Amino acid sequence: VTVALTIMVGKHAFGGKEAYPFSLAALAMCVAAVNWPNEVFKAVTPLTAVNFWTGAAENALTGSSQIKLGGLPYISTFDLLLGNHAAAMGSAFVLVIAAVGIFLLASKQITWHIPVTFLSTCVLFSLAFPRIYGVSRLYSLKYEILCSAIVFYAVFMLNEPATTPKNPRAKIIFGVLTGLLTMLFRYFGSFEIGGCFALLLVNTLDGYIERLVSGDRIKVKTITAEGGEEEKPHRKIFTAEKTEKAKETKVPREKIKGASDAMDLISETEDNIDNVIYSTRTISIDEILKAEAEQKKKKGGKK
Repeated sequence: VTVALTIMVGKHAFGGKEAYPFSLAALAMCVAAVNWPNEVFKAVTPLTAVNFWTGAAENALTGSSQIKLGGLPYISTFDLLLGNHAAAMGSAFVLVIAAVGIFLLASKQITWHIPVTFLSTCVLFSLAFPRIYGVSRLYSLKYEILCSAIVFYAVFMLNEPATTPKNPRAKIIFGVLTGLLTMLFRYFGSFEIGGCFALLLVNTLDGYIERLVSGDRIKVKTITAEGGEEEKPHRKIFTAEKTEKAKETKVPREKIKGASDAMDLISETEDNIDNVIYSTRTISIDEILKAEAEQKKKKGGKK
């Protein structure tokens, strides 16, 4: 049920591949946690037998749940790093997750901006407001970070290309906001998967953060015919960041002299689109033909 809802509502309702605004993994976890908390938050004790027919196994409280209840997990640092404790499947083996993260950074599949700022925010918040009393702040920090899925969030869930900003400064803000909200949800929320709820919330601000720091601008172009009539302005919104390829291949304005007004508009529009990473304004064949026909009509049929 969770997978079906995530794919149909979270993905295809927004346009399918790379068009969805929310992290699908985080959305699935939140749907499952809200509807079936007793099943989702049962953690199996590592290396225990599981009944083949019923799936029954020895359950244990996760370290995050123990901290939430005001307790102190008794797990060695070595077991924390190896994931040898009750936790969500695949999220506790910190050494493997860190190794994969280094590989992804080295192969440039992800950048450092989101993981580093997210982890730094979580660490600073944990040091400033420790939840485990009677021990040192560093001791509390160790369990706060390693008992949860925070490292897993930093490497995998927060770096999904479709739901994260593209601008480096936007990524830094994205990481800080997600880290802050993750810790607030962990401290005051009802579920231990605060990172998933935080990620969904920050996903709604992704576009605003991108436009805030990338220097986007709005250009309004007014096309005036020879008779002095002013046509409807074309409103174009596009990023100011230019690619190196566009700078090299831009065609000088002098080379398109003598073109008709309609074709001049088309060329300029194409130049604008080519000079930026993406544009929300494109021109269709119908618009081209319509513009050319209107220009011919106003000029008395002259080409």
